[in-house]
Amino acid sequence: MGCAEAAAKYPATLDLQGLRDVIQANRPIGRGDSVRRVMKKIVKRLLCVRPSRLGLLLAIRSLERIAPREALLAPLYKTILSLQMTMGVRDGLIIYSRQ
Repeated sequence: MGCAEAAAKYPATLDLQGLRDVIQANRPIGRGDSVRRVMKKIVKRLLCVRPSRLGLLLAIRSLERIAPREALLAPLYKTILSLQMTMGVRDGLIIYSRQ
């Protein structure tokens, strides 16, 4: 069960600060979003498109072979995981907002 599904099926889960934060950070741009949050969401949106994700995955695979250093790979792993989370929450919001 994902964050958006949990919130849609049992709205009281939004009382959980962590769940609320994840949804807030990964939902589409909203009226109450700060300029900083809007900028982060725009960057995430650009990175979430398939060519960007594939390029990032290719860069990760290349670095894993050529220069497998944590200092280089950790930020890329964090970025790709964040993008997957963003896509999952947004997909869930679309699916479960219809139900």
